Amino acid sequence: MRKFTILLSFLSLNLGIADLKITPSYDEESSIIKARVDFEPLKISKEGTYSIVQSDGCIYSYTPHRPRLPLKELFLLLPPNSRIKDVKIIKEQEFIGEYDVVEVEEPIPIGEDRMQDTGDEEWSLFPENVAFIGEIQGCRGYSLLAINVFAGQCKEKALYWNKSINIEIILEKPKILSTPEFFRGDDEDRAFIESLVENKEIIQKYKPLKKKSSPYNLPICNHY
Repeated sequence: MRKFTILLSFLSLNLGIADLKITPSYDEESSIIKARVDFEPLKISKEGTYSIVQSDGCIYSYTPHRPRLPLKELFLLLPPNSRIKDVKIIKEQEFIGEYDVVEVEEPIPIGEDRMQDTGDEEWSLFPENVAFIGEIQGCRGYSLLAINVFAGQCKEKALYWNKSINIEIILEKPKILSTPEFFRGDDEDRAFIESLVENKEIIQKYKPLKKKSSPYNLPICNHY
C-alpha cells in the first residue's frame, strides 16, 4: 500500500465557518468509502510583499518552511477492524495566478533568536500535497482515518485552487469479526464519535454489546 503521512494540529488558526462542502458515501458491497471535498474560492490579500491565501471553512497549514495554505482537517469513520487496501485521489484544479505566498514560520523556543531566512528554497507541486492521509487511529474502540485536504497548492510562484478533491478509500474486510479493542458500546462514546466524523452512517456498523462493558481502567481524554 502507498505510504501517506499526516501532521495534525488542533491549535491551528481558524479562517472561517464551514462553507466548504464535504460529501461522504459508503459502498458496503465493494468496501469503498468515498469523500468529495468542494472548496470555496481562494481569497488572496497582501501582507507587505507577500500574499495571504484563505478559503472559507479552512484553517492555515502548519508545516514549517512550506507555503501557508488553507486546508481542511477531517475524520472518516471506518467499519470495525477494517484495514486500508488502497487510496485514490482525484482533483479538479484551476490556475489562479503568480503570487509570493507567505511561508509557515518555524516555532521559536522562548529565549532563542529567530534565524534569518535565506529565501533560497523554491516550492514544488507534489501529488502528496493534495491530501495527507495518516494511519488508522483507534478512539474508544472506533477506527478513524484522519485526513488533511488542501484548498490550494503552489508550484514556485504559481498558485492553484483545488476546486474539488475526490478521495476513494478501498477497504480490506477482516476475516474474523470480533469486538474492537476498547469498544464499550457506550452512548457517550457514540455521541462523541458522531460529532467528530463526516460519515456518521458507518457508526451503525458498530453493534451494541450484549453485555455491558466494564469502565476503562485508563484515563480518557476528550481532546482526541
